[in-house]
Amino acid sequence: MMKFYNNIKISGKIFIGFIVVLLLLAMISWVGLNSLSGVTSRVDNVEGTNNLTKLILESRQQEKNFIHRQNPKFIKEVEKLQEEMILQANETRKNFKRAVDIENMKTVVNAVEKYHQAFENYATYANQKSGLFESMRVNTRNALKECEGIREQQKTDLVQIKKNDLNLINDKLSKADDANKMVKYMLEAKGFRMVMMEGNTSVLPKWQELNRNLFTLASDLKNRFSNPGNIQQANQVIIQYKNYENAVLRFLKSGNPEDKTKMAQSAKATMDTLVAIRQTQKKELELVQKQFIQQLDDKIAKADDANRLIKWFLAARQAEKNFLITENVKYHHEVENNIKKILELCQDLKIRFKNK
Repeated sequence: MMKFYNNIKISGKIFIGFIVVLLLLAMISWVGLNSLSGVTSRVDNVEGTNNLTKLILESRQQEKNFIHRQNPKFIKEVEKLQEEMILQANETRKNFKRAVDIENMKTVVNAVEKYHQAFENYATYANQKSGLFESMRVNTRNALKECEGIREQQKTDLVQIKKNDLNLINDKLSKADDANKMVKYMLEAKGFRMVMMEGNTSVLPKWQELNRNLFTLASDLKNRFSNPGNIQQANQVIIQYKNYENAVLRFLKSGNPEDKTKMAQSAKATMDTLVAIRQTQKKELELVQKQFIQQLDDKIAKADDANRLIKWFLAARQAEKNFLITENVKYHHEVENNIKKILELCQDLKIRFKNK
């Protein structure tokens, strides 16, 4: 080989050297270009990976915005970014050469798709939850409004009961007072009657005037009575006292002992009836007062129960808010306990309203 090389002319040796240099230069250029292509590819891959990371972080930010603000526009932002993430991941995967890198990028694409599905599920749940919260708030407001209505109605009923019972009390007192007035008229008339029976008939007009007052008051009392028994009593006063008056007038004319007996009987019967009227009004007055106290206690108890319902509703709302903020199960139990007490008291009130 060396002998062959030594026999080559100088020009040939130069040419061979030049060829060798060209081959080395071509080899170095090929290695440089190949290395530069690899570097460029790696730079593109790094840039694609960085873009993918930025898209993921931006998507997470929009996701948090939706969680905190519940604004539908952030759902669209997340969906848009997720589409860009998948597109970027697929583009970056095309530039990878190693199988492990391609497989890793497939994993990234799958993870993004799962994240997208999970976010859609959460958004659906959040919308449903928002609807449930609104329904819950509306129902709570309506329930509170009803409780306040019950309380106000009991206060209105209480005022009306006081007014009605005051009228009844005044009516019973007035009727009892009229019965007392008739007793007074009768006793005054008795005094004049005794004077006339002694022979002094000059007081007859005064006696008759007292009788007219008694008859007028008895008739008025009869018209004001609504109870059939009371009306019958007023009738008896008018009839019996009329019999008494007639018996007195007959006795003054004839002096008949029989008229005197009838006079005494009619007077006693009239007085007994007047006393009975007074006693009846007294008993009815006591009954009205008793019923008033019972109705008063009932309305106050129902108003207190309405206040208790409002208190429990507000406590349940506060526990509900605490649960939403902390997700602590104890607040969930507090809501359940308050609702249980509300339902039990509402059932009790329902029965008491039916039996009122």
